[in-house]
Amino acid sequence: MVDGKTMNKKTKDLILEIIKFFIYSFMIYLFLYHFEAYLTNLVAYQSYLLLMPFTDAYLVQNTIFLPNISLLVLEPCTGVTSISIILGFVLLIEKKLKYYIFGSCFCVLLIYFGNIVRIVIIGILANYFGNGNYIHNAISFVCSPVLAVITILIWSKLRKRL
Repeated sequence: MVDGKTMNKKTKDLILEIIKFFIYSFMIYLFLYHFEAYLTNLVAYQSYLLLMPFTDAYLVQNTIFLPNISLLVLEPCTGVTSISIILGFVLLIEKKLKYYIFGSCFCVLLIYFGNIVRIVIIGILANYFGNGNYIHNAISFVCSPVLAVITILIWSKLRKRL
């Protein structure tokens, strides 16, 4: 166990920053959580539009019907959790309001559209290869963290140019 007297200032600051990150992300999620139900139809519609060139598809509310499977877009599929985590990170990093606003808009759009691409990839692969649950879990396991890291890296590069 780490004794409070022997813990150096850098370690204490790092722990404090991590705690702030979790608090920010959680508070943002508590706010955005209420919009998940409204976003399901929008995310389903945009995913449907991107799926149409690849396969026959039709949409009923938040369900996309493909020839071999149907995709049900539920609240967790909207990407609100990932958006909350990224916004918590941007809030922790940015000290100026204009950078926070720009960073938030940029990161939210990148995560949102990346999430729609994830749904499209799942739809295409599950339609052609079957086993939708396995494909959903495998693609989500890879895409979600990769999308978060790519978003943070792109934002870090853009941030240096502002």
